[in-house]
Amino acid sequence: MKIENQSPQGNAENSGGQARPPMRRSAWQRFNAAAQRHPAVMLAGLLLIGVLIIRSRALVRDIQNQFGPPRPQLPWRHNISRAAAVSAKTGRPLLVDFNAPWCPPCRAMRRNVWVSRRVQAYVKQHFIPVSADISAPAGQRLARQYAVDSIPRVLVLNAKGRIVLSASDMGVASTLRFLRAAAHAPPAGRLPRDFLMD
Repeated sequence: MKIENQSPQGNAENSGGQARPPMRRSAWQRFNAAAQRHPAVMLAGLLLIGVLIIRSRALVRDIQNQFGPPRPQLPWRHNISRAAAVSAKTGRPLLVDFNAPWCPPCRAMRRNVWVSRRVQAYVKQHFIPVSADISAPAGQRLARQYAVDSIPRVLVLNAKGRIVLSASDMGVASTLRFLRAAAHAPPAGRLPRDFLMD
């Protein structure tokens, strides 16, 4: 007796004369079959997919920050005496950010904190922002004057140049808390000089 290999669809003559190629399994079907044989494979695969999703969101955010459209910056002033004159006229305290181009935490604050809409709105309403680059001679003199020993360092100065509040390396939430505390601080600076948050 002769045994013929017949497909489930019937033989080629009955199906219009063309034989169908064998169906290939999709990646999901192969993964599912492997997961049934080895449950640890499924768990590892799901963990890997979760990590990739979380990491891809962070990567997209980093790429948008790095290469996306430029985000609006604060109107930083670079001359402390002119900023102090504006502060005396308006009654708003100075917000002095001590930084340097070679400082990674300073760059992170500039890229993540100072571009936040909430931080910008609060700073523009309550402060005169001043950027002091300590790699420049004027920034070095200012850092010596206020005994700045580490960067990033943010000082809030009253119109007379006295330190009202000081903080270092903050995130968005802690910067907002710092700004609110500094905006409502007594002019004599009775709050603790160091306001470290993060």
